[in-house]
Amino acid sequence: MQMRNALVGAFVIVGLLLFGGGLFLIGDRRLLFARQFELNSTFGKITGLRTGTPVRVPGLDGGEGLEIQVPSSPSQPFRIRMRLREDLRQLVRKDSVPAIQTDGIVGNAFIQIGVGTEAAAVVSPGDTLRGRDPIELADLIQEGQNTFRTIASQVVELRGDVSTAIGSLTDVSKAASTLVEDVGKNVDQLPITGNAAVRSAQSA
Repeated sequence: MQMRNALVGAFVIVGLLLFGGGLFLIGDRRLLFARQFELNSTFGKITGLRTGTPVRVPGLDGGEGLEIQVPSSPSQPFRIRMRLREDLRQLVRKDSVPAIQTDGIVGNAFIQIGVGTEAAAVVSPGDTLRGRDPIELADLIQEGQNTFRTIASQVVELRGDVSTAIGSLTDVSKAASTLVEDVGKNVDQLPITGNAAVRSAQSA
């Protein structure tokens, strides 16, 4: 009986230790035991973002997204409320730019906050930084299509200008040919006129 009670007690103690260790790891991962401050960022598009999205400063895991606030009108951006480690705050300046990035081509999204410049002031808790929207494949395809259309229209216009120039050159060539023919005829008449003048002089 005592052995059974000892085993049950040991099992409970081990379970409590595992539970406590798990809570500590989760709390450490969620930065619950570190000093923190909150920061906001705005984005026109939030592709891949969700509550709990990691925040890196820069590249170092420094926090997480707490809330995504939906704008009240299409002209307003999304607002992301974030929680960051206090020891990283001196790296985040007023001119720092948050950007949405992904781990690899199809990896999970995260927010990367760039290190600001020395001349800019350190952010204060509750400040809002303007983010840079992610570049999506559909945007690149659309931009490529627009560029192709622009180039095609310019080629058509250039072809029209070339056709006009060729037409003008053709007209100039025809005029030159006519002029050469007229000059040739006049040259052919010179000996005849000269001979007539000579005969007139001799008869006089």
